[in-house]
Amino acid sequence: MKDIKKMTYRELEQEVISNRCELRTASLEHKRELIRRNHALMVEMDARWNAAEQKRRGMK
Repeated sequence: MKDIKKMTYRELEQEVISNRCELRTASLEHKRELIRRNHALMVEMDARWNAAEQKRRGMK
């Protein structure tokens, strides 16, 4: 797995989608890992989104 901080926003999105699809057939332990990873990915996506929004608002 690639370091979350070095991934592009699109890569973050793609991994979240991929992990969600994989959740259906994963074992219980693997589901826990996927859920933890998805949480970390979504937290990073949210932080980037908010930073971009703050930057956009500051330019007005």
